[in-house]
Amino acid sequence: MNVLHQTQRAAAIDALMHRHPETRVDCDDAESIAYLLKSLSAADLHEAAAELAARAADDADPTDPGSTVDLLETLRALGHDHAYQVLAVRASNEADATDAAFSPALLAELTAHSPANASVLAARAVTDIDIRDANDVTNLLDAFKDLDLRESVNDLLRRAPETHVDLSDPEAVVWLIEILEELEQTRAVHTLFDRDLAAHADLTDPDTVPALLSILMGYDRSTDFMAVAARAANETDISHPGSIAELLEFLHQVGLEPELATLLDRGVSLHTDVHDHEGVGRLLVVLHEMDQGEAVNLLAQRAATDADATDPDGVAWLVEYLEEVGQDEAAEMLLSRVPAQGSDETPLGPPESAWGCDLDGSPAGRWTWDDVNLK
Repeated sequence: MNVLHQTQRAAAIDALMHRHPETRVDCDDAESIAYLLKSLSAADLHEAAAELAARAADDADPTDPGSTVDLLETLRALGHDHAYQVLAVRASNEADATDAAFSPALLAELTAHSPANASVLAARAVTDIDIRDANDVTNLLDAFKDLDLRESVNDLLRRAPETHVDLSDPEAVVWLIEILEELEQTRAVHTLFDRDLAAHADLTDPDTVPALLSILMGYDRSTDFMAVAARAANETDISHPGSIAELLEFLHQVGLEPELATLLDRGVSLHTDVHDHEGVGRLLVVLHEMDQGEAVNLLAQRAATDADATDPDGVAWLVEYLEEVGQDEAAEMLLSRVPAQGSDETPLGPPESAWGCDLDGSPAGRWTWDDVNLK
């Protein structure tokens, strides 16, 4: 329909409409119905659109909150108010309230345009949500807070998620703590800590460790802080060079030199994945800044001989990092492994503007977001 309208195929549109698609199409797929409603309206087929809207309100599957939001928004935008209210009632009672990815969007739509039905959906979400899932609890609390549904916030907090959530995912727990902080639930935060978060958190992902340590430090949980740092030094996965670089830097900044030494003694330079060009580069720089000369030499040698030399952008980044830490021979060795290029291609080497340009137009040196003053 949309294509026929855009190409001004009036005869084809008439032939199609004589088959009355508005009475025959399957209304289960709410997202597809929303698209067809827009197409009918764009073609000024308003009677057909109204009939389809009425059918969709009664027959569309409201259990998927994501597609239901699409259909509700379309009905509202096209002025099908009665159909909107019919579907809103069905959605508030039938939508999957445990779908943490899309139920907040449905809740926002109903809060703005059908508050009574929003209250029904919110109450169902509070009751149905898996109170053990820190991510889902956080998403729902955040949605309630943003929509100023204070009663719903209090109802969910009364279920005491801090006593039930799974503590194994430190990233999810940190997000929950942050939303609890915003809601001034300090006692709930300490309840989480008192459940021995330091012992139960899975610390194999080095990306999650600095945030957890920062939270513990902010709440002056020194015993837990030291326990997590010690466990991370011994247990975290050292194959991800960029993440390990960030963790090493964090441990150094907070003065945890014994834990830093333990982590390095596990052979970071020997076991990290050298195919992650930028991650290896970041790790080289961090090791260099910490005067870990032997570790730098080993990692540079591995990068020179084992890093993927067929990725021109990755090689260019890594060459620049190698040269920055004084590993010129390793950089040359890496470049020597690059497959021959056609004569019309630009020779591979360090990108002159890999880090952008300074204000005077000259190539900028390596920088991080911490170096940029955005205030």
